[in-house]
Amino acid sequence: MNKSEEQEILLKVINLQKFFANKNGILKAVQNVSFDLEEGEILGLIGESGSGKTTLGRSLIRLYDDYNGFVSLDGNVISGKKISKKNRLFLHKNIQMIFQDPHTSMNSQKTVYSILKESLIINKVLKNKYKDIFSDWEQVKKFFKYTFIENYHKTSLENIVFENEVELDFISKWEKKLKLINTSESEFDEVFSEMFLFLESKQNMESKVVTKYFETTKKIFNSYLEGMEKYRKDDLFIDEKDLIEATENLKKVIKLSKVSLEREKLLEQIFEQKKYLKSFKFKQREKISRRKNTLKNYLEEFKNNLKLFLQQKNISLNQKDFLINYKWYLIYKKSFSLLSKNLNLLKYLTIEEISKLIEFQKNYNLRYFNSFENENKVNKKQILNGYEFSYKKELSKSNQTRITILNEKKEYKDNINELRKKMGSISKIPTYNVQDIEKAKLNLKSTKEKNDQELSEYLVKHSKTISKYKEDFIKAKSIQDEIKLKKESLDLYFQNLLNYFFKRIETEIFLEKNKHTINSWKTKTLSFKTRLFEKKDTLESFEIEKNLLKKEIKKLEHLLGMKENLFSKYFVKDIFAKEIIYSALEDVGLLRQFAYRYPHEFSGGQRQRIVIARALITNPKVIIADEPIASLDISIQAQVVNLLKDLCKTKKIGLIFIAHDLSMVEYIADSIIIMHYGRIVERGKTEKIFENPIHPYTISLFDSIPKISNANEKFKSSNFELTYLNEQSLGNPPILHEVAENHHVLATEEQFNHWINK
Repeated sequence: MNKSEEQEILLKVINLQKFFANKNGILKAVQNVSFDLEEGEILGLIGESGSGKTTLGRSLIRLYDDYNGFVSLDGNVISGKKISKKNRLFLHKNIQMIFQDPHTSMNSQKTVYSILKESLIINKVLKNKYKDIFSDWEQVKKFFKYTFIENYHKTSLENIVFENEVELDFISKWEKKLKLINTSESEFDEVFSEMFLFLESKQNMESKVVTKYFETTKKIFNSYLEGMEKYRKDDLFIDEKDLIEATENLKKVIKLSKVSLEREKLLEQIFEQKKYLKSFKFKQREKISRRKNTLKNYLEEFKNNLKLFLQQKNISLNQKDFLINYKWYLIYKKSFSLLSKNLNLLKYLTIEEISKLIEFQKNYNLRYFNSFENENKVNKKQILNGYEFSYKKELSKSNQTRITILNEKKEYKDNINELRKKMGSISKIPTYNVQDIEKAKLNLKSTKEKNDQELSEYLVKHSKTISKYKEDFIKAKSIQDEIKLKKESLDLYFQNLLNYFFKRIETEIFLEKNKHTINSWKTKTLSFKTRLFEKKDTLESFEIEKNLLKKEIKKLEHLLGMKENLFSKYFVKDIFAKEIIYSALEDVGLLRQFAYRYPHEFSGGQRQRIVIARALITNPKVIIADEPIASLDISIQAQVVNLLKDLCKTKKIGLIFIAHDLSMVEYIADSIIIMHYGRIVERGKTEKIFENPIHPYTISLFDSIPKISNANEKFKSSNFELTYLNEQSLGNPPILHEVAENHHVLATEEQFNHWINK
């Protein structure tokens, strides 16, 4: 398919094949699958069960290691029998998979926080994040210390003022309403509804407070990120820049007081050349390792085909099939032998050159097979000795590349030796002397005094601002203490009402003579108490959450440099891990507080959102969604699909969407691939295939697979027959034909002409 030049190709798959071996022989589950996936593109992968969709997805993520073919992710080769630890880590971080059942793909004994954090640890996202943060943490704290302090006190004040306002509003409303509840005369259901509404309102109030606490945490955390960004962009005040420059200048003068500037430059050049040489050697080792891996992968493919044709030969039921499979067996035996002998000599070819070479060899094999097509017997010697395919041209090119690499290594070494020779003729007299050092020290001292003077002027204003914040905070805290007493009084009044309410019910039960009525009252009482218990339990969890969040806000003082002890770095790590997890949950439309719940506490749609958050948390380039909506209610399938669609567009993630529901694939996918018996039978832009399906299997799928739109209609059985496969053979293999731009179908020449002209 034609690809847009503006968009980057994230995933490139060329001739992917997957063989399964067991005691009964070899099965070819995926055959010669090729496609490209662009950034932000959604590729629909459809076909009936057993068509190879999931096997393809699992191969791409290397749940199956031993597949054949070529796969590259963002320019990095991830295919081959073995890949390096570095490439495996890159793969696991950048390709994530979403499975059909979200519940079974999560550990039910862990909280959402633990589940998401596990992914961050395994893929070393946290390790890299910590390394980045601590690289300039001390400097950021130093330069933005007072800004951080002001923001912290301002935000903390806003938090407590908001909490007071919400709680006062609740108290003033319910002090009046509770007094109006008449537990003596009103109906029991009516009284209970009023009292339950009190707990509902209290829960809503607590929910607002908890949400504000989370917002406060995020706001304070973001103030640090803003400071860090300014520091890294050198967006500092002029006096701060002058101080940094004066400090760096003193270091430079002291260094050059021991050596001449020319000598220092020469040493730097030698160091750079050594670094380049080391990097060059490492890159060449990496390249050769990937190329050998690619060659071994193709060798394994030849070996699997060799075994497959031998197996087919041995179980052939007629002479024709026996001869076909035996000829192919001998041809692949020769192919395997040729590649095996030359594998180490071809390792200097690029991966593209290797892939092209193998493609040429496969085409030659087909032509060579066709040259024996009409023969009714197999001449083993003739087939083996007549095989004339050669790697001569490629071997010469590989050897030339090897020589070029050796020459480049020699050039680096020669440059280093030349620079060392120059060192002897360079003056050893230092560029600067003691007087220059003193001058640089005086400049630093003067700059520091100027900085201190400006800082002291700023600190006067800063102290007044902080004092005002602290004063207002103390007032707000005093109001909060008064509110606490009012809340306790209100809760006590409510509890007394509740006790009287249940005593009245007990009296009714005691006076009642009818057993049926008594049992009915007991059942209702149990229902009342259960609902109240659940609501009180929820309110207690809110209180616990508030206390934990207060501690989290206090931890932020360590990040901002307001406090420092042995645990400061640990607290900072914890803060960043939580913010990454909270951000991932918000990206999929879930609240931050959901991080501390367990999977069983969520609905199916919410669980699938958590699984999507887990996939997104490593910032992958590609996501493979294996029937992600199959286990969900129809009512929430569209929500999950829309979420995936939006995330792909905003984050430029490539999505492979595996599904049976064609109406959903039509809605979400930019392009689609139809698979049958492990092969791509039709592919192209979604609208083109739906407007004009060509392959008989595609037409059959469109006719028989149920959709949301016809869910109430009776199921249509498929009468599709595999007659099209009888027209394809090893001697007359199908190839992809272009139906129109961005629309291809797999067929023989005769089949293509017949299907097009129907």
